Amino acid sequence: EPQFNTQDGYIGFMLDFFKRLRAEGRLVFLCVHPNEKFHVKIMREACESYIFVQKGQLSFADDYDNLLENPDVQNYLGALAAY
Repeated sequence: EPQFNTQDGYIGFMLDFFKRLRAEGRLVFLCVHPNEKFHVKIMREACESYIFVQKGQLSFADDYDNLLENPDVQNYLGALAAY
């Protein structure tokens, strides 16, 4: 959960770190509870695919646009879905 290190200008550092790990062939699994624009930025820039978990149910999406097709995701993100 990268939120602890994304405040105060560390977003770029964290995104570069995730990209570097992926370039090395490592699996990067991010757990984000988005409640700020920068959380959505992390999701969009660092993730190749998405898993939305709600009430024990998993929903899978190949990209952010497909993720937003899920009404539960739209409700969860609210205004943040636009970022």
